[in-house]
Amino acid sequence: MKNLFCLIFTFLIPVLILSGCKPVIDIEKEKTAIKEVIKAETKAFYDKNSKAFQDLYIQDTNQTRVMLVGANLDVTIGWTKMKVMVDSIPFYDWSSQKNFTFNHEFISIKVIGNTAWAIVKYTSNYSLNDVSKKDIDLQTIVLEKIDGSWKISCFVISTLPQPQSIALSGLSLSELNANTKNQNGH
Repeated sequence: MKNLFCLIFTFLIPVLILSGCKPVIDIEKEKTAIKEVIKAETKAFYDKNSKAFQDLYIQDTNQTRVMLVGANLDVTIGWTKMKVMVDSIPFYDWSSQKNFTFNHEFISIKVIGNTAWAIVKYTSNYSLNDVSKKDIDLQTIVLEKIDGSWKISCFVISTLPQPQSIALSGLSLSELNANTKNQNGH
């Protein structure tokens, strides 16, 4: 009886340990993969490649895209509605924009299991009618890992006014506003 107990115990402990262990996630590897998805999404958009663009998105009823440009707010919920925008990508006319360049500054990426979010400062530089332009967006992107690939679930784009600089700080929005008012003498 004692031997049977020892035999069962010997096999039971490793089974319990192994079944309770979760695979270790290589966070840096996942962050690199997420950056590549975000860069590929931008490239597909400017290359007018709607197929590559849509392959980077989860195509379900929860798919959400929010665009805040100046005083305009556009919220698209559900892949059916999002697909209308995706299908129009090949018809965008970039011919008036010259010397176009863009850059992604990855401010923060957080990975939790098969879910992640990224905060990205996206800057595009170009000339329009021989006038140099610079657009800055703050993007919040939620991704899910499905069948080993990161896909975009929610994309929030806030186009910022053209400031002299953007500083990241630990201040709240009200503190930043108060500091701005104090610096401007208001």
